[in-house]
Amino acid sequence: MRKIGFEFRGEPVTLLTLYIYSDSPTQLRRFLSQKIGKAPTFFRHAPLLLDTTHLQGDHLPVADLIQICRESGLIPVGWRGVEVHRNQIQSHGLAIFGRSAEPSEQDPLPPPQNLLVSEPVRSGQSLYSRGDLTVVGPVNPGGEVIAEGNVHIYGPLRGRAIAGAQGERTCRIFCQRLDAELVAIAGHYLLHEDFPKTLLNRAVQILLQEGRLRLETIPT
Repeated sequence: MRKIGFEFRGEPVTLLTLYIYSDSPTQLRRFLSQKIGKAPTFFRHAPLLLDTTHLQGDHLPVADLIQICRESGLIPVGWRGVEVHRNQIQSHGLAIFGRSAEPSEQDPLPPPQNLLVSEPVRSGQSLYSRGDLTVVGPVNPGGEVIAEGNVHIYGPLRGRAIAGAQGERTCRIFCQRLDAELVAIAGHYLLHEDFPKTLLNRAVQILLQEGRLRLETIPT
């Protein structure tokens, strides 16, 4: 049946998060210049969540930090980890994000559901799985696959692959040919420019160890 009018839905989306440990606008400008300079296409017009959960002290140059992000081509949409500056942040049009609530025993989460995709992931297409996500085919540039579990790609990975989307650090990414724009596990990411040249276009697995992503070849 055709839908008419409007509809609200809660849907999982990927949101780039900037963790702020310093209140220095100069340091932020330098950091963004270095990072965005490596992959300007990836960061251009990306929605951004700013997180000051771990920032010490009450001084926070809210307006300067937001302006620097916007000048860098990012689009700040929300802020997490603030109480004192709530009104000021909202005056700039940003939403306030709270910590995720822990599920209670009376309200358990539904079991994970794995997703199997038997066709190429096209540019601009984004797929999300609450369990593992398996693609039998390529993930094309501009395509995105996201899983709360592991990601398996039986073909070239040229777009983005994100595993452990809810923070599970033991998840892994497997692909037959690595040529990705970005890979990430539990919030830790690498861009194409960060990959060792010797591993490009090879079968690899990607895992998280000691807070850093590690790439290993898969024996064939």
